[in-house]
Amino acid sequence: MLDDEEFDWLDGRCQGGMDHLLIASSLPYLLPMAIHHAESWNEAVAEGAWGRRGAAVGEKIRQAADLEHWAAFERSFRAVAAGVVAVGRGERGPAPASISFLSGDIHYSYLARITEPATQSKITQIVCSPLRNPLEGKFRWANRIAYSRSAGSRSASWRSWRRCPPRRSGGG
Repeated sequence: MLDDEEFDWLDGRCQGGMDHLLIASSLPYLLPMAIHHAESWNEAVAEGAWGRRGAAVGEKIRQAADLEHWAAFERSFRAVAAGVVAVGRGERGPAPASISFLSGDIHYSYLARITEPATQSKITQIVCSPLRNPLEGKFRWANRIAYSRSAGSRSASWRSWRRCPPRRSGGG
């Protein structure tokens, strides 16, 4: 999602010592857990976790389902998470009262709150997308499932994303 130069720029601004830290992104950083895990899984498959044939199928799925959010770029996702948690724990200066992600571009709006042990800051994400462009039926159906209580999407925790398996390169 972010190349090294872009990450260095963002990381340099993720510091404590302010009342509130606001991070804006055109794409949501946090998704409902089911969607997050699906995109993370797809990234691994498209990169060859299931071999060359699996990678080709994974890439077709990625393009067909438009799987392009932060969860599909695990290296960037985890690097930003580490920086935000460090700010929230007061490791980069006094912890702000709140750290908020602001984004859109997913055809619905929601608020997510993240909990992480030892953080002093309230960490949230605010997603506000226009509702004038309705999703296709298959995406509306997928969103209903992903945001249901049974999918565990009512709360979020950094630990849930730590459970994602590490990426492997090449076939296998």
